[in-house]
Amino acid sequence: MANGSLQATDVASSRGVTVLDFPLIGAGGRQVLPINAGSSLNGDLILVTPGPTMPGIITVEGRQQNVNSGQINVIACNHAAVNLNPVATDISWAVLEN
Repeated sequence: MANGSLQATDVASSRGVTVLDFPLIGAGGRQVLPINAGSSLNGDLILVTPGPTMPGIITVEGRQQNVNSGQINVIACNHAAVNLNPVATDISWAVLEN
């Protein structure tokens, strides 16, 4: 907290903003796109937040791609009863070491 305010740089081991362009997501379906977060994410807390261009009916979460991976799988789930094709969206992400 060099400047007296708590920011992501103070607590996150890695962080960023990545533009993801999810393809068509079927009604009740999901799509997965990766983000490279660097080193292994084993046991770490992964946070992802979509920008305001992502429709609210689509939820977004992040998970480690697989054991010893430094990739975050960003999973977009369509909870609507119709197909949706979201526009390219900023995804803010951070990793907190556990």
